[in-house]
Amino acid sequence: MTNSSDLFPERPLEQSVIDTRLRVIDEQVEYLLEAIGTDEQFREPRRHLREVRTECLSARHHFELALGRASADDETDIPPVVSRGNGSRTITGPDPVAFERARQREAESPEKGSE
Repeated sequence: MTNSSDLFPERPLEQSVIDTRLRVIDEQVEYLLEAIGTDEQFREPRRHLREVRTECLSARHHFELALGRASADDETDIPPVVSRGNGSRTITGPDPVAFERARQREAESPEKGSE
């Protein structure tokens, strides 16, 4: 069995380490989403994978808040796709358009630490 410390040596919790690990998670989820495509049998897994991507963005933002690299006023929240009916509420993942816009903004913006 592989020890997680072998894969991820202990390092100080820096924004670059956090960003790298969250980016790897997001990329792997994106590969899975591409692999399963729009096949109806993978509808539920696809929904959960989209939620994972949204949570990665949210986690990154909360780390930035905790480390003092962002303010609570920053516009990084992505609205979810929500369905309501029969006394239930279902969140099916991030709004795809808003999600892609946020990813593009993130990719185009210079690192906050290099200002």
